[in-house]
Amino acid sequence: MKNLICVLLLLPVWAQAQTLAERPTSVTYYVNTSGELHSQGPLTLNSRELRRYDERGRLAETRLEVPRYGGVTGSFEVWAITQYSYLPTDSLQQMELLKWDDSGLAYRLRIRYSRNSTGRPEQKQQEFWDSVAGKWQPTQRSRYEYDERGRLVTERFFLDMSQGDSLRLESVTTYQYRDDTTRIMSTVGQGQVIVRDSQQRVRRIDNLYDNTRLGNYTEFSYFADRQEKLTHQFSERTKQIEPSSKEVTYYNPTGQPLRRESEFLTGNPGFDYFGYTHSITTYRYEHGQLIETVLEELNPKKNLAKLSIRVEYRYGEVFPNQPELVLYPNPTNGLINVLNADAVRCVNLVEVFDEHGRLEQQFHSETNAQDPITFRCLSLVDLSPLASGYYLIRLTTGDGATVIKRIQKR
Repeated sequence: MKNLICVLLLLPVWAQAQTLAERPTSVTYYVNTSGELHSQGPLTLNSRELRRYDERGRLAETRLEVPRYGGVTGSFEVWAITQYSYLPTDSLQQMELLKWDDSGLAYRLRIRYSRNSTGRPEQKQQEFWDSVAGKWQPTQRSRYEYDERGRLVTERFFLDMSQGDSLRLESVTTYQYRDDTTRIMSTVGQGQVIVRDSQQRVRRIDNLYDNTRLGNYTEFSYFADRQEKLTHQFSERTKQIEPSSKEVTYYNPTGQPLRRESEFLTGNPGFDYFGYTHSITTYRYEHGQLIETVLEELNPKKNLAKLSIRVEYRYGEVFPNQPELVLYPNPTNGLINVLNADAVRCVNLVEVFDEHGRLEQQFHSETNAQDPITFRCLSLVDLSPLASGYYLIRLTTGDGATVIKRIQKR
């Protein structure tokens, strides 16, 4: 009876794991280049993207369509299609792009991924279809190596401009970790130091050149309702490091962005050369779903907009069994990768329960990196101390969203 009560107490958690957020099935873009503010000038329908998901809720196909020239209003023609395929672990395996022009299918490009035994990307290869030779020709390749904690340590980039079968090594990027909050990246002639706080939020980025401090850096500040980003850059005019741009993003109580304001400051070359000094992006929601974003690049002194873009999101069927977070490998011998499915939120809290509902482990996620291919939040969970069996893992993101997964420990 006690075990039954524990299971019943977890039923709401299981139900929450099955609650699925709708994914947008169409995204429509409107553009205004008339030089007038969005509220004053008309927007022209530019293109739309239709999205199809498979039975597991994974993105299966995107179809980019443009208004048909000379056709009736509201009619479209296909410009490009991208198709996605996945491994059984839900990891992306291949993307293939097919592009059309007036004469028909004009271009085919695909990106293939291979992964190691832990599911992390080991190689990414880009190829194009050579219709004359009748085969896929490689154009570039990236190879990745990791340390014992699953952190990226080496990235080798190969490039072939001759459209042959051999690729030459173009660059090698190495990653070092001074502690759990500092990552040092260096490649030929340049480097970068990223410093995070205890919550894995980026606090500072220093750009390096030939392993010496160039002086350009970016600072991040976090508040209850906003995030501020201030970039400093070397000014050729004053020969000093000066603030060059500032960006402030405001959020609603659930952590969704409401408004992003960016501006060039006096230390930025764009302050003198570009026809705008500010940009504003606004976000609108209905029932918690993003339905519209509006971007305007502005010159407030002249009361004009160099560019206005409005994006509309529409939602269709809710596909079943859509994972918000992907865990792999499963079963596991100890280490589990947690990949963010929506590429927005990172896992902060991990709780592990046995099948009877008893809490076995509880800790804050110590490793929040980025998948080098999808740039999504990537965390590592260690179940090595636990006995073999089945466990429930409750994952909580920074905005309080919770997902439950069932894992087998061998």
